[in-house]
Amino acid sequence: YPDAQAVEWKDKLTAFVASFIEDDINYAATFSNDGEWQVTEHNINENQLPAAVKDGYDKSKFSDWKLLKVVYLEYPENEINYRVEVGKGDIKKRNLYFNSDGRLIKDKMTL
Repeated sequence: YPDAQAVEWKDKLTAFVASFIEDDINYAATFSNDGEWQVTEHNINENQLPAAVKDGYDKSKFSDWKLLKVVYLEYPENEINYRVEVGKGDIKKRNLYFNSDGRLIKDKMTL
């Protein structure tokens, strides 16, 4: 990210996170303690989800939950995933991870 601006580093004990802005988009890049890049993420709009991912979400058992946020995740080897944050009521919240083919690869409860 050669054009990154306003870079801020945070020590998260198990990793380091660099928050920065590039092309008016807020990013967060996570690195292991030995400096190896693990993932870069940024928020996107629901309408930016690829059709396959939207279809995967629509077919999931969480399709009737309220969509709260969508995050684009870029991993080494150009692997792209999407984190769809959903909620039901005031307490139930989940992070759903989809690969670029729209397959739900991880489902994690969150606060």
